Amino acid sequence: MNITIIVLICFISLFLFINACRLTKKLFDEDNNSNNIHIAISVLYNTDNIKLKLGDIANRMRWIDEDIINKIILIDGGLNLEQKEICRNYCDKYDFFIFTSPDNLSNLVFELQKNT
Repeated sequence: MNITIIVLICFISLFLFINACRLTKKLFDEDNNSNNIHIAISVLYNTDNIKLKLGDIANRMRWIDEDIINKIILIDGGLNLEQKEICRNYCDKYDFFIFTSPDNLSNLVFELQKNT
């Protein structure tokens, strides 16, 4: 009876090991991840301190792997002209920022998906 249990445990362990290897290969397969675009969205309101918020996001992006997030879409939630200009400057400085209006968001996402 002890040998049966040991053999059963060995087979279960082998099965789990093989499935873990397959799953790891899928997760780290370069061909699978390189064609994907990973988007985060931030809505900016006119009550926000835009320089502080965008600076914080830019600093956090230094520590985030591009396989997790590689584009951040900034949505105009009623910004004034000065705040919009700050957003455009950040978009020029950092290539992962994209500034858009709520009306253009769906078109932008489809365009990004099409270009990958």
